[in-house]
Amino acid sequence: MEQVLNHCIDNGLYLQMVNPASGSSKEKAVGYWPGAPQLDVKPTACEGLLVTFFNLVVGTINQACVMVSVRVWSTDSASCPLSGGNVMRKLDLSCWLTPGSKFDWRHLTTFAKVKNHIGKDNKRSSYIEMASKVSCLLYAQDGHHATPCLCILGSQIYLMVFDCGGSLSTCGYDINHNPHEFLHILISVMSTPHNILRFDTSVNWGKRSCEDGKVVDMKELKIEMDTSTCTIELKRLLFISDNLFGQGTMVWEGMMRARGTSGMQARKVAMKDSWIDPLRKYTEGKMLSILDVYKVEGIPTLVHEEQVKVPYPSVIEGLQLNSSTHFIQAYLAHYKTNPYYLRVLSHIVTHPVGDLITKFSCLGELLVAFLDYIVAHKNAVEITHVLHCNISPFNLLLASVTQRSDHLEFVQRMSSLSAADQTPLCTRIASVKQQGVLADWGYAVPMAEPTTITGSVTPTPPVEQPTQAESKSSNFVPIMPVNSKDMPTSLRLVSDLTKEDNIVLAMGLASVENDL
Repeated sequence: MEQVLNHCIDNGLYLQMVNPASGSSKEKAVGYWPGAPQLDVKPTACEGLLVTFFNLVVGTINQACVMVSVRVWSTDSASCPLSGGNVMRKLDLSCWLTPGSKFDWRHLTTFAKVKNHIGKDNKRSSYIEMASKVSCLLYAQDGHHATPCLCILGSQIYLMVFDCGGSLSTCGYDINHNPHEFLHILISVMSTPHNILRFDTSVNWGKRSCEDGKVVDMKELKIEMDTSTCTIELKRLLFISDNLFGQGTMVWEGMMRARGTSGMQARKVAMKDSWIDPLRKYTEGKMLSILDVYKVEGIPTLVHEEQVKVPYPSVIEGLQLNSSTHFIQAYLAHYKTNPYYLRVLSHIVTHPVGDLITKFSCLGELLVAFLDYIVAHKNAVEITHVLHCNISPFNLLLASVTQRSDHLEFVQRMSSLSAADQTPLCTRIASVKQQGVLADWGYAVPMAEPTTITGSVTPTPPVEQPTQAESKSSNFVPIMPVNSKDMPTSLRLVSDLTKEDNIVLAMGLASVENDL
């Protein structure tokens, strides 16, 4: 960075003066950026000057040492809200993914908040405002898991990072008195590759030519299943969480293709991307595997579950590790910061694909769908001793089926209808072309074996199995050393996790029988 600053000095972008340090014979170098606007006074409009200054500095540096990519700042969003986010929010400064990007939240890299002076009230209000805008950005960009953004208060610049684990902020650096830190922040935001900006690199963005000659945007995800590689073309975004902190769940509808004996085989699937808690013994995929063993109807069928891998700087070329927030925690171990939520990024693929229950076509379809949900959860509790724990309208789906249950056994047990009336009712139920699917088993827990409800007998309350309760209380997670692929996993206390640990969870279909 010293060479970069010297290049700025040689080109007249930064003027350096030497003043004797107070009370010392040593000399202290100070200077200023003549092209920067006066940020510590009340300007009428400094955003335009600031954008020109940012682009000039990075453009000049790029001429001397070509960077991976150079993005540009603009002030267009200061007077007109961006499209694509369903919100009317303006941004002081906008940094775009590529030059000439559409005026849309989905094409935004980051943004900056500018205020003319620093103070506790300004810092607090700026943080709250930036957090709300980051929430809009991540809501508009599927496949994006974290956002760095700039806060400029007077002549002080702050780098803030928000993701599903929490938020971080540097201290304030004076743009003129701390030129090295200022250049670090500016160059990192404007030239950092997409994977460092926390775009999901396992999702490939590209173009595709249609039969009618049109070229459309396309997103693909490759997954490793057993010994074969499958490709999922992500067709439609079904759900994206609008919560800034949490699991950051995204769900797509896609077509999965795998090379089979008869060529390319395709089927419609749902691909769910979320940050899960590694302290939970049972992942969603594990729960779905248990439910599938007992053939519980009305539950998504697990196709595949995996932890998402990201590139990791190492002496081993091409090393990729499971994406986890504990790496950030490890780097911040020596600093007093608020704790990050420990999260691990996962992909889970299921079928069938359905729409929300709110899209029912008639009253009969709605009533039968709710009967499907009730029977599905009843069977999950009574047969597999699994409690869903998170039933909400967002988890009640309607899926098209060619064959479905008539719920004859349930109608016979619970209905007061005569046998003559039960048969036509079950026939009508079986003729419905939509089936209710109870989705999102990410919060499900195993129960103690329940007592069958008969008469006035009180059912046994759901209780976690001792093994899972102990796992949570001990706060241990399975890990493998970063630079080793062959060593067995071992347990590590969460507070002792370091950047040399790779969290490796038992996912999906692996060893389901051992957990029953």
